[in-house]
Amino acid sequence: MKRFVLVICVLVLVTAPVTAAVMSRGETDATGGDSRATTCGNAFYDDGTGVNAAYFGGGHAGDPDFMFGVLFNLADFGFTPGAVEIVAFCAGNDMGYSGGPWNNVVFIYPDNGGTPNDGTVLGQGTISTGDGTGQDEITLASPVTLSGDFWLMNRGDASVGATDFNMEFDGGPATGHSYVSASGIADLTPHDDRNYVLRATLQEAAGPTPTPPPGGGGGEPIPTMNHYGMLAMIALLAGVAILVVVRKK
Repeated sequence: MKRFVLVICVLVLVTAPVTAAVMSRGETDATGGDSRATTCGNAFYDDGTGVNAAYFGGGHAGDPDFMFGVLFNLADFGFTPGAVEIVAFCAGNDMGYSGGPWNNVVFIYPDNGGTPNDGTVLGQGTISTGDGTGQDEITLASPVTLSGDFWLMNRGDASVGATDFNMEFDGGPATGHSYVSASGIADLTPHDDRNYVLRATLQEAAGPTPTPPPGGGGGEPIPTMNHYGMLAMIALLAGVAILVVVRKK
């Protein structure tokens, strides 16, 4: 009976480190992980279907007073100022028009009490519309942290002067976030019958790399024993136990 109990104890000791090794690896579901999206479309107010397009003809792409814009409130998309980045933006391009495609310079401006602060350009890019080849997306060279609400402004720019530019819009209902002006930013007027198909891709901002505390974070690491060392130690203990039992006889 004593020998049987001894054998059971030895088996438990031998298998224990194997089970512990599996648990200590912290294995997780292989399908998990963080995926940072760059596909345009996680911040928008339109319904995704352009029914028509507004445009400024007569070369107004070179006139900075002419613009289409969308105001994005971070709270509408569950993001916190200072903890969110803009990665990309895009515009709908599902309709072909005579004279297209047209170049449209889109600027990212911070919001200043309901008006774009065009004195601070957070990013920009030129999109192509008017030929119906599908949405045109601009991915920024690096994500830009947003400290508050922001605007995407399709605006006249000297680099594409003497051309037209346009903005597709949906059939509503309007959300009060699409604006237009032909006389400067101060005269931006919200639409009551449309939402521009102008979208942004946002993501949680990556936090700073943690800095270890002075002294290496609490001293030297505790020495550990690998699987083979653990087995050798158990075999040694089992041998000692068997020797004690045999001598008692």
